[in-house]
Amino acid sequence: MRYTKGAKQRGERYVWRCPAPEPMRFENCERFEELLRRTKNCAEAMGKMSTSVGLEVRVAAALLAGENSYANGVEHDHIANKIRRLLVRPVIEPSLISYWQYLSAANLDAERIAAYLQMVSGESVTKRPSPSFSIVPSGIVVFETTEESEKWVAKIKIAAADPKLRTALPIYAYVQTIMSHPFADGNGRLARSILLASLGVLCGFRYPMLALAPAFYMHSESLNTAFTRLTNTGDWTDCYTQILQTLDLAASMTENLIDIAESGPRSHVRVRFQNAM
Repeated sequence: MRYTKGAKQRGERYVWRCPAPEPMRFENCERFEELLRRTKNCAEAMGKMSTSVGLEVRVAAALLAGENSYANGVEHDHIANKIRRLLVRPVIEPSLISYWQYLSAANLDAERIAAYLQMVSGESVTKRPSPSFSIVPSGIVVFETTEESEKWVAKIKIAAADPKLRTALPIYAYVQTIMSHPFADGNGRLARSILLASLGVLCGFRYPMLALAPAFYMHSESLNTAFTRLTNTGDWTDCYTQILQTLDLAASMTENLIDIAESGPRSHVRVRFQNAM
């Protein structure tokens, strides 16, 4: 989401504030563990770090060309346009691999975060103004003051120190980054990168395993609704559920990309994926 001057005059206004995280309930914990299993399988199918480079772009291109099983999800113009923009931006994976250790929730480094975001944005990075507004399909989101948003790294690190939040931490880090909205642009890319690196820690991999952006674009409206409900109620259950559904879609689209080169037994998926590079 991009800061837009004068946005407060347009549409319905939502105020987003990220509450303290809560442990996941049992049913979402089970879904999360299944997601980790699928994420590990995707990484193992890729076989090596270099095959993860351009993963988001390859999924985006397959969706736009109708070559991915989930291509019907990009039939709306605004979603297709967001996915299409992935093809003209710098790919995130080389920078994400380089900054991986500084982007997991437990090891966030504010100085290196800014350097990473500049690399994946292809332009200088600035802190956002305060107050700040952003347009979403259902209206206008109002973000916290700049002073409050600057505490986002500390809040995530505090949560990372609590073992009860193990499964919730990657999602909390994503939501806290989105709602704090610390930069004028690129916050979505940053939040997804932190989410991916945090999943990587739990899976034992030091490189991207899933293509997140297309799935998050396709679920943007339901996620925005969940963020507003979270702000209003302080209950994380629906937010965890919605993001897990989005991650499930990301895993499915990544698996589809891995399988797209050639039909055949899953036992040969690693060879097929590497031969497709």
